[in-house]
Amino acid sequence: MKAVVLSAPMYHGTGDDMSPARAVLASGTLGATITVEQYIEKSDRWISCSRWYLDSLLDSASDTIAIDYGQHWYAHGMRTAVLEAAKLVARAYKDQTA
Repeated sequence: MKAVVLSAPMYHGTGDDMSPARAVLASGTLGATITVEQYIEKSDRWISCSRWYLDSLLDSASDTIAIDYGQHWYAHGMRTAVLEAAKLVARAYKDQTA
């Protein structure tokens, strides 16, 4: 599976200091992964913050996940991103087995 930028609206930061973020679905050695990326305006590019295996996020009821404990930054919008990713993985599996 090629990396796919998920359409789930996301942001990261803490309190009033929120910035755009996005989730990217990709294939990992042990399964599908979701990477949270933050937008860096100064360099006009997306930078990877954190990565998780999709299956480890499926049981999470939280819409927020910590991406930097030191800075107290959190990514918001994870629940929608995880559901979208699960649907894409299921569709890819169905297409492979059809």
